[in-house]
Amino acid sequence: MRYADQKTPVFEAIVLLALRQLESAGTALDNSDTERCLVIQRKVQAELSQEDSQTAAVGEALLALERFLRLAPAQWSSFGFPRFTQTLSDLSPQPLTEPLATFTRLQCRIGLATSILTRKKPPPYVNPHLASISQHATPPQSPSILLLDSCLFRLADCLLANADIEVARASAESWLHSWTHCQQWYEGRPPWAQPILDIRSLEARRIDTETLCSFPIQIYTTTIALLSNAVYHITSLLLLLRKPRLSTVPTQDRHLGSSAWHAQQIAGIATRNDFADQWDPILIAGLLLISKDMTNKAQQDTLLACLGKISDTTGIRLREEIDALQSHWAISRGGG
Repeated sequence: MRYADQKTPVFEAIVLLALRQLESAGTALDNSDTERCLVIQRKVQAELSQEDSQTAAVGEALLALERFLRLAPAQWSSFGFPRFTQTLSDLSPQPLTEPLATFTRLQCRIGLATSILTRKKPPPYVNPHLASISQHATPPQSPSILLLDSCLFRLADCLLANADIEVARASAESWLHSWTHCQQWYEGRPPWAQPILDIRSLEARRIDTETLCSFPIQIYTTTIALLSNAVYHITSLLLLLRKPRLSTVPTQDRHLGSSAWHAQQIAGIATRNDFADQWDPILIAGLLLISKDMTNKAQQDTLLACLGKISDTTGIRLREEIDALQSHWAISRGGG
């Protein structure tokens, strides 16, 4: 908030974002609040045109985020940060400072989430922007953020090398390289990035007797640790789904080579933790990716409740995705 204290249009953009998110999450705004939102938006846009490049970039990113939170995942592919991206280009090669680094990372995460949903290559800015943040951000990024960035790099490489699953399969050599790097990250995680409680599905059902769902219980102490592990499981799942037909999975742990196991882990991470800021676009995309193949009714109900919670918490519109899932499951059960 220190930046917002010094820059009035940035503060006003945050107020607009808060009001719009309340509205998207179901809090009814009266006519005066709605009019106030329009006034603030016009005022911020006018003031940003008079500000320095960095302030303008931060303000534009906040306005773009306000638009993003009112979109359904099916609309994410048409979303962008055009003026923010242009400002970043104008500032290059200067080191990225905060909060520009955070917004740049968010832009990359939205691009990666969209790639998961559309099964197309991520936007071309993703890898260069992630590299710029990791290597040149000022002040240097914390070890936890760098760990998350390393997961995002692996996800980006997977999506770049193995896009369009229905059209083509990755080469064996490329696939093996991606898989090996992904598993090395998992095996080498620092203790703070590992769950403090890790109970697999069968044992979870015995412990959590209040729910019929058997998702594993993985509890993390920080959102960054949660998201890093979620991105790992999503990347591993995508690699397994796109494995060359004649290739074998080089792992001593059989569950690491199981797409169903990774899907269960993604669901468990999302449904068993309760951080207010855990609903990253990539985690949402991962949930939508795995949900169609869930055949257990209790697990389906748990996922629907989770998606509803995401909408209530973030304001992201998931009604279309929820309806599509319910229709798909009904047909699979022979009831549609």
